[in-house]
Amino acid sequence: MFVPNEDALIIITQVEFKELHAIHWGIECYHRAIKQVCGIERFMVRTTEAINTHFFSAIRAFIHLELMRAEELIENWYQIQRNLSLQVARDFILEHLKQKLDFNTHNHDSVNA
Repeated sequence: MFVPNEDALIIITQVEFKELHAIHWGIECYHRAIKQVCGIERFMVRTTEAINTHFFSAIRAFIHLELMRAEELIENWYQIQRNLSLQVARDFILEHLKQKLDFNTHNHDSVNA
């Protein structure tokens, strides 16, 4: 168990603690975003070169998202993921609805009354 040095705890001011906590929180947010949005943990490759390429691509994607956020093109890192998911779901539904409608119109037997 880690026991902090009490003298070191007394030396740090509340302002310094808040600054360090803000830095730490930024690192935690980065890790969450690069995992959840950029998919750094989801890869199906095994060679060193392919893994390195995947990591590079995930970090590059995060940098691109951060630049978009800095330029106020997006509000947050999750906005593109959410919009993409909605667009994919919309396209899927419309495509299958179209297929169902086409299927129903082609399979009606004519009825003589």
